[in-house]
This record gives sequence, C-alpha cells and structure tokens, in this order.
Amino acid sequence: FVQEGDRVEVGDPIARLDTRAIAIGAERAQAMAEAARVQAALMAREEQRVGPLASQGTLPQQRLDQLTAQRLAAEAQRTAAEATVAEARQAVRNGLV
Repeated sequence: FVQEGDRVEVGDPIARLDTRAIAIGAERAQAMAEAARVQAALMAREEQRVGPLASQGTLPQQRLDQLTAQRLAAEAQRTAAEATVAEARQAVRNGLV
C-alpha cells in the first residue's frame, strides 16, 4: 500500500488489516446459527407431537413447557449467532484502512 511520505488521495487505501481470525469466527458463528436452527426445528416438531398428549393429560403439561422453553432458547441462540456473523463479516469488510 503506502510508505511513510507517500502522497495519498482521500479514499485511497493505506493498509489492510489481517482479518483471517475474524473470518474464521464468522464461519464458526454461522455453524452455530445452523445448529441452533436445527435444534429449534426439532423442538418445534416435538412440541407438535407432545401438545395433543399434554392436552389429553397423557403427558404432563410440564413436558410441553420444557420443549417450548428449549425451542425458544434455540431460536435466541440462532439470533445471537447470526448477529455475530453479521458483525464479523462487517469487520472483515472494514479490514481495508
């Protein structure tokens, strides 16, 4: 890029930061988001199966409540992981100074 004393114009890149670790973090967060998505989908299917049984009194309502809580937690984990992905990708794009 540039050396000390070089003339630069506004907007000229002057350095590139090493963003490899950030990019790896983005990949890891993307995998975590996908795992959370799968977990939430599994819990939703389980809720659908258990719901009628809980309504009939065959299974305790507590079991359905636990499944709902697990699904909501997985959805929150997915949202958090997706936010981490977005932040990391932005940081990679900002690696050019």
